[in-house]
Amino acid sequence: MEKIDISKSIKSIDFGKQYGVRVQRIFQTNGIFTVRDLCSQSKQELRHTRYLSKKSISMIEKILGKYALRLGMTNNELDEYAGIDFQRTETHSNISTQQDTEADMWEKRRYEIAKEFFVHQHLSAYNAVTEADSLIKYLKNMPNTN
Repeated sequence: MEKIDISKSIKSIDFGKQYGVRVQRIFQTNGIFTVRDLCSQSKQELRHTRYLSKKSISMIEKILGKYALRLGMTNNELDEYAGIDFQRTETHSNISTQQDTEADMWEKRRYEIAKEFFVHQHLSAYNAVTEADSLIKYLKNMPNTN
C-alpha cells in the first residue's frame, strides 16, 4: 500500500471527478484541511456533516484504505503512521505527562467552546473553531490573579 504525508492538504487526495470538488468544498467548510484532520474524524462525525451522504463516506473510506488509513484514527495511530516517535525517557515522563494533561485540558475546552459557537451562535464549523482558538489563546495568556 502506498503511504501519504498526512500533514498535506486534503486536496492532495484524488476523490475522483464525480465527487472531488464537492467533497473538497464540504471539507473546507467543516474545517477539515489536512489528511490528518480527515482521518481523525470518526465515521459518526462525518455522518452529521451536512451534504455528505453515506455513499460519499464509503467512497472516502475506500480511498483512505488505499493509503492504509481509515476514519477515526487516534493521534497516536496517526503519529505512528507518520513515523513520529514519542518514546519518552524515565526522567522526562512525569513532566511530559503533566504537560500532556494540561494540553488535553485546553484541547477539551477548545472543543467545547467551538461546539457552543457552532450550535448556539450558528457559526460555520471553521469559524467556530477559529473563534474558539482565539479565546483559548487569550485565556492561556491571561495573568493568574490568585
